[in-house]
Parts: sequence; structure tokens; C-alpha cells
Amino acid sequence: MREIEFRGKRKDNNEWVYGSLITRKRDGYKRTYIYDSSIDETEIDEYSEDSKQSLKSLFTEVIPESVGQYIGLLDKNERRLFEGMIVQFGEWHADDEEIGNGEVKEVERFEGTIHEIIYCADLDYPAFDLSPSVDRDCNAISHGIASGEEAIKVIGNIFDNPELLSKK
Repeated sequence: MREIEFRGKRKDNNEWVYGSLITRKRDGYKRTYIYDSSIDETEIDEYSEDSKQSLKSLFTEVIPESVGQYIGLLDKNERRLFEGMIVQFGEWHADDEEIGNGEVKEVERFEGTIHEIIYCADLDYPAFDLSPSVDRDCNAISHGIASGEEAIKVIGNIFDNPELLSKK
């Protein structure tokens, strides 16, 4: 089964939290929460006062604009890719570099462009892809990872490192 997970920045301390997405309207306000689905709720007695507090602690209010969904793929460093991440997309090259005394070591070098991972539903294209788009016959993220011709490397996200997008 496909893993569906979200992440968002906590409203109280700006740290990332991961889990299920819950939105709730109450008293005219819409609140957005990430629910820590890694906890086994069956071990919590929902009727005791302590457990009610434990259940509440599973829900963390997050900044709605920071929420991004896990896209089900990993970058070249095995890092999970989420909507809103800033990535480099391109090719890795291995070059030999002399380090002295006639010794040579292999150095990886990346050549590519900088993109944001977005969900394209507003573009009548219900899939995760790169923005700005990459000219491919199909989805650039899937093509790059599946073909092995190109690589994706996370370099930041639009909330903590928006300046990276200006380096396009």
C-alpha cells in the first residue's frame, strides 16, 4: 500500500512534524493539525484524564501554508521527497582529482537546475512535478528517478530557504 504522509511546521516553535493531515473548522476558524500516527492509540485509555491529555498531544497545530505531502519517492541520498522542497535536478559526474603525491580520488560533481516540488492540480495535471517545469515527455521527477539518467537532490525547502529559488 502507498504511504500517505504529510509534514508541516509547528505553530508554536516552527519545527517540522510528520504524520496525518487534519483540518478542523471551529468557531469560525480553520485550524490545521498534523496527527502523529506513529503512536499506537490502542494503548491509550481514552476515558482517563491522563489519557485525554495524551490523545491531545498527538495533534500538533501547524502553519497551513507549510503543509506538504510526501510524494512517495526518495532523492539520491535516500531522503524522502515532500511537496515544497527545493531540489537540484540534473546529472552527477564522477571526476578524478589529484590530491597530491600522485594520489587521485574520485569527486562527485553535480550539474543541474534548481526547482520546487509542487502538486499540479491547479494546472489540470494531478501529479507532483517540478517548478519551473523540465521539458520531458513525462513527469520529470518520475522520469529522472526511474531512468537513472538524472538525479534529484534535496537542497532546502520554500519555508526555510526561499532564497534558493532565486538562484535558478
